[in-house]
Amino acid sequence: MTLLVATLLPLAIIVVTLAMLNLEHVLFDLMAGIQPGNETSSDTAYQIVFLLAIFSYVSSPFLAGAYVFCVVRAWRRGRGTEGT
Repeated sequence: MTLLVATLLPLAIIVVTLAMLNLEHVLFDLMAGIQPGNETSSDTAYQIVFLLAIFSYVSSPFLAGAYVFCVVRAWRRGRGTEGT
């Protein structure tokens, strides 16, 4: 669980930040080499990126809660072994 949270939380935060700044469309266009006004078949790919942004919005609070849970659990385990 710790590895999954440590992998997904930074990715979700990056996608949420890009979506909040509306940069996911700009970044996608830059990476795809699409000029403004040239709508192509990559609109489907943009929809997939948009769905990833929505998934990141939804999963970020749960991942942050799981991260706090993992930190507290690790802190308690470390504290219990050093105290005695």
